[in-house]
Amino acid sequence: MDQNGYPGADSVNYHYWCWCRCNTYSSYHSTEDPGDTEPPDGTWVETGPHGVPCPTDEGGIVWHAKKNLYVSSNEKEWTVELTGKSADKYGLGSVTGYDNGDPPGKVPVAAGTDIKTVNGPPKKRIFTFKLKPQPQWEVATFVRTEAGQNGPVYLTLKSYSQCVHVQLQDDKLILEDARFGVSLEDNFHITEIYVFPESVPINPEGEQILIAPPDSGAWMYEPVYHDPDGEPRPQGGIRWWTDGDGLTPDHLYAMTMTMAGFADTEYSMFAFDSVVHDYQCYRFEVSPSSPIPTVSEWGMIAMTLLLLTTGTIVIGRQRRLAAA
Repeated sequence: MDQNGYPGADSVNYHYWCWCRCNTYSSYHSTEDPGDTEPPDGTWVETGPHGVPCPTDEGGIVWHAKKNLYVSSNEKEWTVELTGKSADKYGLGSVTGYDNGDPPGKVPVAAGTDIKTVNGPPKKRIFTFKLKPQPQWEVATFVRTEAGQNGPVYLTLKSYSQCVHVQLQDDKLILEDARFGVSLEDNFHITEIYVFPESVPINPEGEQILIAPPDSGAWMYEPVYHDPDGEPRPQGGIRWWTDGDGLTPDHLYAMTMTMAGFADTEYSMFAFDSVVHDYQCYRFEVSPSSPIPTVSEWGMIAMTLLLLTTGTIVIGRQRRLAAA
């Protein structure tokens, strides 16, 4: 292990994975079937902060899309939240990804679709999709399940994105070359990050390292045992927060989290966006049988670390409690 807490070439379980979600202001919607037209062309309308008009007739459909860059080696996890008093009246119709071909081909949905209903207030439907490879754009349809009031209802429809290199090394989870968002047009400031292993306890006394650009502020951490929703997390987790403006779409960051045993393979992350005053929520999984990096991959990792040397290294900075 080197001085920054990153492993040597003979000890890494390495996995390159991208989980991506789109920002409200860079996604699109349509109340007419857009076919295989790439947004923003055709019937697509950019989704703004004031809600999406959704049909109230039973069987009515609204289409939601997000543009990306097609990456054949990446897997994308896309989470969409519908929020509003009628959010529970809409179900998932379909989800389709498209590649960058001419004409575009379809990208299959990978295994697993998680759907959660939050009774609120406000009511919320949360849909999570995995697609591989990462599409050029993807489209989800939401269908009204029962008749309602005359005229459309307006629901807030949002989703988020992040790409990252993930490594497991003995008792450590290591994130490298991580970036929130997939477009520099996204508008957010991530000022707080929670990470929770699903089944392995954290080691509160172990190395907890965050590397981030200086203009994101000074990052500090503390062990926590509840997530931002107030749900108990008996294995514990690490909460990072900054006294500055936080991470923006042009920022790379890296993180190491230490557990009290061999590193877990499943994690939850909550990232607070101070622009919209809400959390971006992620789940990710690292395969324990992932291969050792190739020589070219190690070159990429080395280059990433060199680029990040201008960042701020925060090691073992615990939250200072005010004197009673």
